[in-house]
Amino acid sequence: MGTPAEDAMLPFQLNGNKVREVRLGGADALTAANLIPGTHYNVSGPNVTIKAAWTRSYLSANSSAGIKTPLTVVFDKGAPLEVSLVQYAPPVLANNNVSLSASIGADGGIAVPITWNGIPKPAAVRGMTIDGKVLVDEWTQWLGPLQRFYLTYQNHWNWNATHFFVTAGGVQAVRQANGTAVWRIEVWPRVEGNAVDLTIVA
Repeated sequence: MGTPAEDAMLPFQLNGNKVREVRLGGADALTAANLIPGTHYNVSGPNVTIKAAWTRSYLSANSSAGIKTPLTVVFDKGAPLEVSLVQYAPPVLANNNVSLSASIGADGGIAVPITWNGIPKPAAVRGMTIDGKVLVDEWTQWLGPLQRFYLTYQNHWNWNATHFFVTAGGVQAVRQANGTAVWRIEVWPRVEGNAVDLTIVA
């Protein structure tokens, strides 16, 4: 949000297949209108590029965040793949700082209202102590950047359309750290800055 729409390149592993067409609508919309190749999109090798001149009919600096429309890429063989045209901004928490002494609910966890501003679910959640140490699973510090320090879905966190949840297991992990933890809620697409931090004080 706030920046002009640009051409969007979708890289595929075609495995010998060819892109036949791109449709407006979901994979079950068999009668959906086709986008026009060369006008709305281009295919070059394994890449499908959706042109900004077409996406601007859905995306603008003044449009609200969220999923605008599904697109379906149809191949000469195999099942079609559905992708989403999304306008997004970093998510916003109603409260970026919570205390275990004041925020725990009857289920032993913490519910924090969230505005997703795009695809309404987390991609991953990273947990560290306030001084940058691993919160759980110290062995993850030796992994690559997409796995290092990350917490586990349902064991430590959960979500729905309106809330992010620190589960009872997540609360226990913070208590065992004996201090303040910072959880970074990363969302789709996983690009720099598309995340929000939640500070949890034990």
